[in-house]
Amino acid sequence: DKDLEDLRRFLYKNSKPHPLIDGIPYRANYLTHIDTIVFELSQKLNIDIKELNGSLESLTLLEQKIKGLKLDQFQMESQYLIYIMTYCGEVIKNKVGGNWVLNVLSIEGKDVYEPVIRVRDDRDYSPLWPIVQEISDRPTSFSFKNAIEGEMEKYKLIDMMLKKNK
Repeated sequence: DKDLEDLRRFLYKNSKPHPLIDGIPYRANYLTHIDTIVFELSQKLNIDIKELNGSLESLTLLEQKIKGLKLDQFQMESQYLIYIMTYCGEVIKNKVGGNWVLNVLSIEGKDVYEPVIRVRDDRDYSPLWPIVQEISDRPTSFSFKNAIEGEMEKYKLIDMMLKKNK
């Protein structure tokens, strides 16, 4: 069993498909269940739902709880990624406004639903890719707060450049 688990982790790490290819909860109805998913996250991590208040500071609490579980990258992505992504999206939405939208991608003949926060000018903020990158690059010292701040900062810079060119 251990050898099989080691092989599974090796294959997962070295042949990463889109992290949401196996689906998201509620699939096409995901957007109507955001609050439920955030509540489930609070239950899974034993965090009072009031502490998940949509602030950047709450991401520090979230990452402390996740780090306390001492999960490897595979476990974190397979068991918690969707919950973390959803909550990080709520933090982005709280900071920049906008609404959840599902981008539908076709990958390997499957519809893959990728949630984003869409703001003016059809600009999408991704709560998924900064988290995936952070977990991959720094599996033991990740910072969800830094990842999400970086995602939001990227668009501030783009806005500044666009204003300057006008």
